Amino acid sequence: MKQAGIRQIKTLAVILFMTGIFSLQVLAKETTKVIQTNDFAAFSEATARLIQEEGSSVQSSGVRDTSTYAAKRLIVKSRGGSLDLQGYGAETVIQGPSGYYVMQFATKQETEACLKKLQQRSDIEYVEPDGYDSVGELEISDAIEADSLESAALSEASSSHNSWGVEHIDADQYAAYLQQTGYDTGIRIAVVDSGVWNGHSMLQNCTTAGYDYVDGDNNPFNDGHGHGTHVAGIIVDCMSGLKVDILAVRVLADDGYGSHINVANGIRYAADNGAKVINVSIGGGHSEYKDEAVRYAISKGAAVVIAAGNESSDVEYSCPGHVEEGIVVAAIDDEDVQTWFSNYGSSIDVAAPGQSILSCGITGATSYVWMSGTSMAAPHVTAAAAMYRLRYTDAGPVKTQELVKRYCEDLGSTGWDEIYGSGLVKMSKAMPKMTIAKPTLGTATAIGTSQVKVTWSRISDADGYRVYRRVPGGTWIRLKTIAGNSTSSYTDTTVEPGKKYSYTVRAYKKSGAEIVMGEFDSNGLTVITGLDTPVLKSATCVSYNSINVTWTPVTNAMGYRIYRRETSSTLWRLVGRITRQSSSSFVDKTAVTGTQYHYTVRATCAYDGVLKASAYQSPGVIGKAVLDDTAITAIGNSDSGIKMVWNKVSGATGYTIYRSTSSSTGFTKVKTIQSAQTTSWTDSGVTAGKTYYYKLRAYLYINQKYVYSSFTTVRQVAVPNNATGSYAQEYERLLRQCEQKFLYSTNDIVQLKTEAQQEFAIWEEEIEKLNQAVEKQIGAARYLLYDSSYRRWIADRDAKAAQRAAQYMQGTEQWIYIYTLSQIESTKTRCEWIIKTYLN
Repeated sequence: MKQAGIRQIKTLAVILFMTGIFSLQVLAKETTKVIQTNDFAAFSEATARLIQEEGSSVQSSGVRDTSTYAAKRLIVKSRGGSLDLQGYGAETVIQGPSGYYVMQFATKQETEACLKKLQQRSDIEYVEPDGYDSVGELEISDAIEADSLESAALSEASSSHNSWGVEHIDADQYAAYLQQTGYDTGIRIAVVDSGVWNGHSMLQNCTTAGYDYVDGDNNPFNDGHGHGTHVAGIIVDCMSGLKVDILAVRVLADDGYGSHINVANGIRYAADNGAKVINVSIGGGHSEYKDEAVRYAISKGAAVVIAAGNESSDVEYSCPGHVEEGIVVAAIDDEDVQTWFSNYGSSIDVAAPGQSILSCGITGATSYVWMSGTSMAAPHVTAAAAMYRLRYTDAGPVKTQELVKRYCEDLGSTGWDEIYGSGLVKMSKAMPKMTIAKPTLGTATAIGTSQVKVTWSRISDADGYRVYRRVPGGTWIRLKTIAGNSTSSYTDTTVEPGKKYSYTVRAYKKSGAEIVMGEFDSNGLTVITGLDTPVLKSATCVSYNSINVTWTPVTNAMGYRIYRRETSSTLWRLVGRITRQSSSSFVDKTAVTGTQYHYTVRATCAYDGVLKASAYQSPGVIGKAVLDDTAITAIGNSDSGIKMVWNKVSGATGYTIYRSTSSSTGFTKVKTIQSAQTTSWTDSGVTAGKTYYYKLRAYLYINQKYVYSSFTTVRQVAVPNNATGSYAQEYERLLRQCEQKFLYSTNDIVQLKTEAQQEFAIWEEEIEKLNQAVEKQIGAARYLLYDSSYRRWIADRDAKAAQRAAQYMQGTEQWIYIYTLSQIESTKTRCEWIIKTYLN
């Protein structure tokens, strides 16, 4: 059944094909793999993987096939719209941004046929085959080790540089000049080549991994050819002692060949990743895609230095050497004569050493090789362009190209020519011819919190001075340019309180449009500005032995110191340190209860072991550690007397209790409790029928004296006449007395209770709340606290009686009373009273 089914499908396919329903074009569309990318990073990585998967096109002899369609790829650029490139027989189509496409085919014939078809389309700007570029080196010596350099190559020279070209273009002098004048701020230079082996001793600590377009990964340090490592070594050799960051971008395989696509994408990558100068010691056939990559890099602010090529022909046949926007370099020998291999033509900008150049090898950390070619001339100029960009920080690619061409030694015909361009790069011509002495720094003095005054010695022939400042870990930043020679000081008013600054000064002279800068003291003068005085807020007691001091935080303070004294005439004594700028309080836990203190605070900062402290507020703030106040939480009659309960006070020694028969006078001490843990006491020395008033306070005995808290609120208690019975019995007795006195029956009393509850409903909610509070404290016991002053019917018609009753109720807090507020005129007169309460 399975075989029969397959035969049926095949038969159906033949019928569809024969009838034209299933066309060849449809089959082609279904077999084309389309990859869409949104940016150049994704596009270039996708094309790199595609090229890697396709592999190298090698003939049976082992020589790479570099014929026109050997790569079997096309580069297509649309005029703006999206292109449908299926149906042309491509195996894979990669769509990129800006209208770029890459098409991969299975054969050269299919590639060529598609190119001819696409050239006829009006919506395509150009279509071109992806070809091969190479390093085109002419001479490579055997590797030698560093210990044989002196005898092998430098026996008649005193140079410490590997390439004789370093001193020939005066790169060593200019590098030293940049170091002396402080222009060495570091620069990123891209080497788009066969990779850069960072294991070489010259290249360690000065390389950054870019991208490897050959292997499609992030390890461009895999240089199996050695060309890129040699180029990078020349750049570092020319810029000896400067901060160089070589961005390695690998676009050539170990045999020295790479596709147009990878080379162009490598140039774009370098520009997008911060390279200020890009070295391209690569040449090959013409490619619009490569040309556009060079112009793109220049538009991004990178100067592109290009080797002219080694074909001894017009550079117009070499790409990208024909691109005039780049800095194109021809090669000369040690007699300043054009090498026999160097290309020439209208795009040549300058010439540089390119014959027998010694630089880094890849066989060991101290291996070196000689190479010849315009590939070696280009990195000499790359180093020069990078150093000019360090000196002229505002120079872009156009200005950099102008500077490279301006400072040259004319060779060949007078002025520019097609052999040498503007001539041999000579960097000493870019160095100022005048010199100026270095000022001697005087002092840097902080003036308060917001100024620093810097002084120096005047230089007699200076046209002015530049003052620089830096913070710890930072770089020197020009602070002020002072024209004229009459000034030898400057006051910096842009400082912040409590910060460390260093200052230095350079003298300068003018020579036409050029400004010649003198040397400077790189250590500078160091100073710490003053700190603002902390603004004190309060000193508040937080416990019997602790006082909380508060202030407003000070900007840039690293900490605070807290001082204390007992009187305004005694000396301040340090009581605390804080090491946080944001702190705004300190708790002094060494205060003696009852002692008054003055507190003040100073802000501090410290740099390199030097402490700086602010001023302080001399009056300070006053605080006193005192005992917490206590409060009587419960008081009332008990079978043995009047019992009271109070709150415990932390740090107290004990409590003293006072009693009087008057609410305002006559209080005498009736008890001293000598334990802070005891919080209740029963006064058994009371008399029935009397009213007593109580208050108490905590005390602490320290340093042979007593320190007291404040008195509690006065509380009163009335002792019943029949103080021996239970309160429940007393309550029943009072009810019976009411019945007899007013001749009311029990039913009448119940009725009066009901009417009173309705009359005073507004009090019921408060009564219930107090009932619940008391229930938690006393439990199921029922009491009636009776006050003789309210044991009568009040025959008062106005509301004053009600007001007095309400005041009395508020004063009793946790106890509830029965009041009556009315008059009796006859048996029909309403008798208003407050009936009942439960202390539950």
